[in-house]
Amino acid sequence: MRPILAVAFVLAATSASADVQIKTFNDGSSYIAMSGIIDDGMAAQFAALVDDSRLKEVVQRYAGPEVQLNSRGGSVLAAMRIGEAIRRANFWTGVYEHATCASACVLILAAGVHRTAKWGTVIIHRPRFDEELFANLPPDKARAQYDQMAEGIRAYLAKMGMADSLFRDMLKVPSDDGRRLSVIDLRSYGLDGEDAGWAEWKRARLVQTFGREDYETNQAWGELLAACAGASQINLDIAIGQCADKLRSPFVARIDACAARAGQDRGACAKTVARQMAAKYR
Repeated sequence: MRPILAVAFVLAATSASADVQIKTFNDGSSYIAMSGIIDDGMAAQFAALVDDSRLKEVVQRYAGPEVQLNSRGGSVLAAMRIGEAIRRANFWTGVYEHATCASACVLILAAGVHRTAKWGTVIIHRPRFDEELFANLPPDKARAQYDQMAEGIRAYLAKMGMADSLFRDMLKVPSDDGRRLSVIDLRSYGLDGEDAGWAEWKRARLVQTFGREDYETNQAWGELLAACAGASQINLDIAIGQCADKLRSPFVARIDACAARAGQDRGACAKTVARQMAAKYR
């Protein structure tokens, strides 16, 4: 493929300079916080952190470290380099409360083997070239360059397992405008979900470690907490804590009753109970 001209994929030039650093949750596990303009500097910062020992510890304790995003965009090429590195490392990606992932940032979000975006703001639009370079090209060459760039983005998103409709809908939105994605959009495109191959590997690993019943019970509990917290209007961390305090006892009690009454194992009962209890939050 011929080299592509310098590309900008930005909604507004209000983002701060690139900032990539490792931070720590309250439980001691580490994650990468990535914010600001996506450029070669951000890609270099990220590459320097991928092999950090603090992140390797997370892999041993959990399924994989997470990259939390807050960026209004920048370079398409830098975003795809970061995304390729994320996928090779089996990192998660997320956009949370008070954070925005727009333009080229969406290419990074798509790369996570596990993607969480329903808590934050995700915005798409079509990419654009640097105006000074693009305006000085003859129309036919400009179109050829743009088509080449667009094909590169399409192939990248397909490699990351995104729905074809994500690429098509990006191209419908002018580069100086933006479309905020709903939760339904995010799930339909694949921007909130899991890579299929990685999800099956993770499931097999957890079942092997904890047993099928405990795995299914924990999965059901997590889905119930997400439904409860998602219906709340308060801070996500606070909402999850409050939901856990409120729902833990009735969840366990109803599983016990189901297992005794129906003769089912606890994993199957947990799925049924979580589905019934979560219905009130939808």
